[in-house]
Amino acid sequence: MQFGVSELFTPAATAMAVSGGMLLGITVVFKTSLTGDVLGVSGESKGLLMQKPGALKRMTFIVGLILAGVFMSIGYGGFEAMPPHSSSSSHFLLCVRLLGGGILMGMGTSLQNGCTSGHGLTGLARLSPRSWTSVATFMGSAAITGTLARTSSVFPPEPAASTQTWQVDATITAVASAVLLFSAMCLLKCSAISQSKKHVTVELLSGLTFGAGLVTSTMAKPSKVASFLDLGSGAWDPSLMFVMASALIITFPFFLVLQHWQTQKPLLDDKFHLPQGQEVDRDLVAGAMCFGVGWGLCGMCPGPMWVLLGARPSLEVLFLVVAVLLGQGAVVAWQLHQKKSATVQCLMQQQQTNLQRTST
Repeated sequence: MQFGVSELFTPAATAMAVSGGMLLGITVVFKTSLTGDVLGVSGESKGLLMQKPGALKRMTFIVGLILAGVFMSIGYGGFEAMPPHSSSSSHFLLCVRLLGGGILMGMGTSLQNGCTSGHGLTGLARLSPRSWTSVATFMGSAAITGTLARTSSVFPPEPAASTQTWQVDATITAVASAVLLFSAMCLLKCSAISQSKKHVTVELLSGLTFGAGLVTSTMAKPSKVASFLDLGSGAWDPSLMFVMASALIITFPFFLVLQHWQTQKPLLDDKFHLPQGQEVDRDLVAGAMCFGVGWGLCGMCPGPMWVLLGARPSLEVLFLVVAVLLGQGAVVAWQLHQKKSATVQCLMQQQQTNLQRTST
């Protein structure tokens, strides 16, 4: 185990991280300013498993992420294969890693109600104590896991996916996507179509541009994330730090303005639907640790996972998607069981109280 900086940490790679991160931040602002909802990939994925209103919108956002991978793959190619061609791990061990890591990520995102997008891009910008605790916890546990599990050797970089032409084209796509979002914002505000159709359109565009931002920032490359989380590989790649920083440059002033102008309304809704809870509890910390360990094992969080499913589909990527959904579903089922048990217990106590009053 040794420390060293990767030769892939270049000015061009840093420029991609910055441009992609800024597109991620712009997409967060776009969705929240129009619909009043925060952008959180794991929340959208978890919503697919729960019988709640808005399932169509959540599905549309996920479809947008997948289509972003499809379009970017057709336009540029260069996506890393899953399983990696030169991985040091056997196929069986890779599947075990994806299964365990995926389930842990799913459980973690459900317990802490967020991941790198919801807590990272939105929560940090809102100065939420929950999000600051979550990000610090899952980044630490992911780095420890990635280093001890030698994740960078399991997901090595592929030279074909790091060409200069692809980097330039993807950066141009990020700029074009940002222009598209601002144009769509004006058109949707003035359009005569129904509010529900406007919301679905916003979700689709948000998914497309957020996916493009993940691709441009190289978050959709497992090797890039693995090199960032594995501190002992001798080829640490810090460029992903610029993704979060450049996204927060966009989202932080936006949410700061919202907090000071609380009378403002989103363009397509009556009010903003921002998370209200600020307390740091046991579920948050446990969830952040689970998510960090899973992320450190897999090199992919939920957003890049959906993008890669569209860009370079394989049984292994689908396996990871199913594992994440299983982890989320297990926590959702457990939470519903806890709520039902608490309700039954409350009813029984109420009945006992009524009986005691009747007897006296």
